[in-house]
Amino acid sequence: MDSIIFEDKNFEFGIESGVGVRETPWKSFAVKSKRYSNAEKYAVRVYLEQSYEEFRGTPVEFEVMEIGVNFHGCSSIDVQTQTVSEYIQTLNEAVAFAERVQGYFESKGMKVPFTNK
Repeated sequence: MDSIIFEDKNFEFGIESGVGVRETPWKSFAVKSKRYSNAEKYAVRVYLEQSYEEFRGTPVEFEVMEIGVNFHGCSSIDVQTQTVSEYIQTLNEAVAFAERVQGYFESKGMKVPFTNK
C-alpha cells in the first residue's frame, strides 16, 4: 500500500500503484485486511470491485464500481460462544468499515454502491 487514507484494527484503506503489462503504470484504491487481525483469522474481506482497464503503456487509474463484504471463515471456526461472538463482531466491523469507505467516495462526489456477491 503506497498510502493509507484511514484504518482500524482489522482493515486499511488506501492507494496502491505499480507497473503492469507493457510497462503500464497503474494506480487504484485498495482495502487490505491487516495481518494477525480477526478479519484475517475469520477470512472476512472488504472488497472494491474495480473497472477493467487495458494495459497499453499509458497510465491507468482504476475506477471503483462497488464495495462489498465477503466472508469465508464460518465453516472453519470452532463453535463456541466466544468464538461465534468474535466472528459476528468482526463481520459487523467489516460492514462498518465498508460503509466508511463508501462515505469517503461520496465525499469526493463518487457514487459507489454497497453490494455483496
